[in-house]
Amino acid sequence: MLGNAMNMVFNYDDLAVEYAQHRTPYGGLLDTLIGRAREAGAVLELGCGTANHLIAIAEATSVRCVGLDASTGMLEQARSRGSGRIELIHGDATASTLPSASFGLIYSVDVIHHVRDVHAYFQEVARLLAPGGLVCTVTDSEEMIRAREALSRYFPGTVPFELARYHAVPVLRDAEQRAGLAAHSTQEFAEPWQINDTKLFEARAYSSLYGISDAEHRRGIEAMKADLARGPIKGERRSCALWSVKPSD
Repeated sequence: MLGNAMNMVFNYDDLAVEYAQHRTPYGGLLDTLIGRAREAGAVLELGCGTANHLIAIAEATSVRCVGLDASTGMLEQARSRGSGRIELIHGDATASTLPSASFGLIYSVDVIHHVRDVHAYFQEVARLLAPGGLVCTVTDSEEMIRAREALSRYFPGTVPFELARYHAVPVLRDAEQRAGLAAHSTQEFAEPWQINDTKLFEARAYSSLYGISDAEHRRGIEAMKADLARGPIKGERRSCALWSVKPSD
């Protein structure tokens, strides 16, 4: 199974309801995106899924907000939750039909590890980005994957699975540079959270849980329940935001 991690295809139409129920915006990241969005004029989220971050940006700003995703199921969930202020488009993040140089901010959250051709992805980002515009790629570094709390502790098989499918940060930076984007900054976010039950993990709301066996999944759930019997489990949600800019000629 691990050998096929890079080629595993997830049916996100089937996962859309679980994602809509269990996924929430990353607090510190969201605040940063809202601040950048106010200066952008138009914002595009690539791989928007159920559009948690995009809906929040639309509610907090008056800028144009567009979301693109390849899953019709995810987009249906986004439409059912959105206010009508966001534009949702079905399409491929590496080859969209959106007009060039039309966005001042383009971002993706926990999406880039699903993109096999990162060079094509960043070339498309560079095409869509206006001169002086920013791109934010939110991912996990190797250290973050190994230290995920509590996912990696209770389900250790997710670690090699994730390392096999995540692109290393230097690989992403190189792809950005080849597309004509210039590295701007790197931010790390850490958000504590308290685990009071196993619903999120039983629902496999994290795609990495589909990369382990059913037996390991059951063992992890049983271990979590045993620890929860003694009180809440402390968790931490961490992410790495890679910011780049399209130079103005």
